[in-house]
Amino acid sequence: MTQRSNKQNRAYWKWQEEHADELLGAGVEFNTLVQGGINVPITKDSLHILFNAIAQEMYNCTSSELNTSQFIEVGDTLQRHIAERAGISVGFPSIERIFDEELMNK
Repeated sequence: MTQRSNKQNRAYWKWQEEHADELLGAGVEFNTLVQGGINVPITKDSLHILFNAIAQEMYNCTSSELNTSQFIEVGDTLQRHIAERAGISVGFPSIERIFDEELMNK
């Protein structure tokens, strides 16, 4: 199994952060995404927990153990779930965009 590169990992966390920002901006809380969940603001870390829960259900492993195609399928499942529950969709950021933003912030 090939582990995600640092670039891919940064893109993943950027995607989670952008989801969290969009959801917070819309006033969506965690219990909207998870039935019986606690009514707390969404963070990239809480979305990562949800991503891992989906990975566990689909492939019986954590995000760090997924191969590329499994990672994409779990991400698509999470994206679809968020869109269905909250009406928000955030595309996965390109690695080039991540680097451009990092250069601009230096």
